[in-house]
Amino acid sequence: MSVRYQFEKMVIVGVGLIGGSLARVVRHKRIAANVVGVTKSRESIEKALKLGVIDAGTNSLGEALPGADLVVLATPVKTLERQLGEVATLTSEDCTVTDVGSVKSNLVEAVATGFPSMLKRFVPGHPIAGKESSGVEASTADLFAGKNVIITPTDQSSFHHIERITRLWESVGAQVLSMSPADHDRVFAWTSHLPHAVAFALVKAMASHPESDTMFDLAAGGFYDFTRISSSDPVMWRDVSLANKDALLEAISSYKETLSELEQLISSGDEKGIEQYFQQARDARNMGLEHKNGNV
Repeated sequence: MSVRYQFEKMVIVGVGLIGGSLARVVRHKRIAANVVGVTKSRESIEKALKLGVIDAGTNSLGEALPGADLVVLATPVKTLERQLGEVATLTSEDCTVTDVGSVKSNLVEAVATGFPSMLKRFVPGHPIAGKESSGVEASTADLFAGKNVIITPTDQSSFHHIERITRLWESVGAQVLSMSPADHDRVFAWTSHLPHAVAFALVKAMASHPESDTMFDLAAGGFYDFTRISSSDPVMWRDVSLANKDALLEAISSYKETLSELEQLISSGDEKGIEQYFQQARDARNMGLEHKNGNV
């Protein structure tokens, strides 16, 4: 009995943690007949082939893209705009294009400005999944199971292509949510980009202290839990910060105001005010968790 695949040829550009995990589960669930990986180095391709992550691999977009009916861009934010131009040129009008980055408005603007005809088949995506380890070795077939994936189609996005991307993510066990690119970038400036910036800043500030060695030695689990995300890839977060510059700066400004409020309360010895400040934050977090878990 022949298998009916959702896609005949799926090209994943960037076979790291996210791209590799998607390739693994797509092959495991037989969602695509052929999964082709594109990476910068031959060594990465050979590693992905050896691990059984992809069916075939190449360093060349020109070699990989012809005949694709789905292209997933899973490379750092900074490279995506250039790759979108190559994808627009080297794929057919029937080929669906998506990405897995955490910033969306810049990509939509790049397509609208440089390759407007691709807007109908470009459906940006953002799987809310990951871990500190990176590379194809860290990829797993269950990375997206039970996780949210945000898609940010535009008014020009074709229903056919939106449905294809929605079905893809649902097929790998994810729940698909839709929002505008601008709303997405504002939300994730607060929930992802700002927390990473704060964690990096806190560790950097402590590392600059004359007694930093002692501080790191004596830091309890709470410190390392809070700063865990500062072990993430600095290059990736540099690019994310610049790609979502306006929304992130707005979030940083608001955070600084709230931190200054706490500073003033402590400086003035306002016991009641400090307690209320902490209580309000604790209540907000607990309410957020209850809402997230469906208990509200």
